Amino acid sequence: MFTRKDYLNECCTHQQYYSQFISDYTRHAVRETLGIARIKSSTDPHFNDIPLHLWDLIPIGYRPAQLMKQVGDTMTAAGKICICKEAARQLRDTGGITLQIATQAGYRQELHHKTLKNTDGTPKKCRVNGRCKTWKTRPGKFRLPVKQYPNTYFYITEDNGDDWGLPETV
Repeated sequence: MFTRKDYLNECCTHQQYYSQFISDYTRHAVRETLGIARIKSSTDPHFNDIPLHLWDLIPIGYRPAQLMKQVGDTMTAAGKICICKEAARQLRDTGGITLQIATQAGYRQELHHKTLKNTDGTPKKCRVNGRCKTWKTRPGKFRLPVKQYPNTYFYITEDNGDDWGLPETV
């Protein structure tokens, strides 16, 4: 792990320093609070076009504060926002099921979950179960019906599409 002293002495980048405090919970909290559509539609590389008060609303838990203490830092409002913005950058930059992929997905095409695994270590799978729904009045929004064995049916949308991917990308 990089210490606060390493960061101040420029031995690591801002991204490297703050990414070490991010967990799956942090990414989930950022995704649930801001929404993946808002994150992906941000035009500013540092997400400064998303209002500051929204970043303050994100509950990141106590673990990042514990990790910061271990490396000689303390949790501040600015540090929390840096952690959340780095989590948002990771969510934006990871590939997943996008509108383009969803509209091109064929019937019974297999999709894999990026983090959930079966007991044998293989990724959870689902199959496309119908045609992708899109709307002219809501560009960028989609709803892809899928089936997961044995009888679980749900939709992959722009909000949870980052959790799923094509087998070759997971």
